[in-house]
Amino acid sequence: MTDFLFARPSVLEGIGRNMDFFGSLNSYNFSHGDDMADKLALASDFYAVYDDFYKAFYKTICQQEERKIAAT
Repeated sequence: MTDFLFARPSVLEGIGRNMDFFGSLNSYNFSHGDDMADKLALASDFYAVYDDFYKAFYKTICQQEERKIAAT
């Protein structure tokens, strides 16, 4: 989630890099300014925390339901 500025090469690019002696295949993702990169990083961090919180909340709810069912 925090790798949006890194390029994700494909298998064909990996094969092509064997013959790329001058580094012409190097390409990276970019953002339009430092502010935009910061906003994207902050949004990505917020989403990661939200996702972790949601998973923990869902797991807790499921455990409570299982305990209710086992108690009856």
